[in-house]
Amino acid sequence: MAKDKSTAVKKKDEKRRKISVISQIDDLLAIQGQDYMKGQLKEALALADQIIELAQSENLTSFIKEQEELIAKIKKLMERREQEKRQKVVLKLKLELKKLEIDFKRASKSEDYSETDQILKNTKRFLIELGDNETSLHWKSLEKEYLDTRARKEINEEILRLIEDSTELQEKFLFSELKLRLTYLLKQVEEKGLTGYLEKLKKIEEETISAENTYNTIKGNIQEISEKIAEQQENKEFQSAIVYCEELIQLA
Repeated sequence: MAKDKSTAVKKKDEKRRKISVISQIDDLLAIQGQDYMKGQLKEALALADQIIELAQSENLTSFIKEQEELIAKIKKLMERREQEKRQKVVLKLKLELKKLEIDFKRASKSEDYSETDQILKNTKRFLIELGDNETSLHWKSLEKEYLDTRARKEINEEILRLIEDSTELQEKFLFSELKLRLTYLLKQVEEKGLTGYLEKLKKIEEETISAENTYNTIKGNIQEISEKIAEQQENKEFQSAIVYCEELIQLA
């Protein structure tokens, strides 16, 4: 008799506890429904975990199954929402890069290198955020073409300056400086395909070598005669010294 009474009390407590849990779940379901309708999916997902935890305590399988299905549905919705958001970002980034490309080509064509370099710098952030390999390769191609064109122009200007300076440098016997510049530019001409200047640079190179050889020969003769004059003066052979002085004057 006492055992039956104890069992009845136990069942009554279990029923009361289950009713309390169901009441809590109903309250959470009401809040969850509002969050879901408002599109607050993260909040609805968090409540689903709470509801499942409560339902598991009383083995309320219908609630558990319902919430597991809802979780799967919410995750699909969140994934789709994230994809749509990403698509909007991608579209915006591509539009920005298209505008920058127009500005880039305009600045490059007008040889505004400062603006062109700044535009290239600005694209880096957009390209990283976009993360699209094809677009990145496209901009690398644009940058390479621009840098090649700029380098060719700068080399072209250096060649013209060298052609203009070569005579003066030879007259001042600055052969080392002239040869150094020639070596660099001849290499650049071959690498960049500026063959139109190759013949002119080769001619300047030949003239420079010839002028340097002549200079070194005269310099050597002057040194030799100077030593002979000093020797004649020391031996008091003044007439011979005068002859050497005349030779020195002719060389000078």
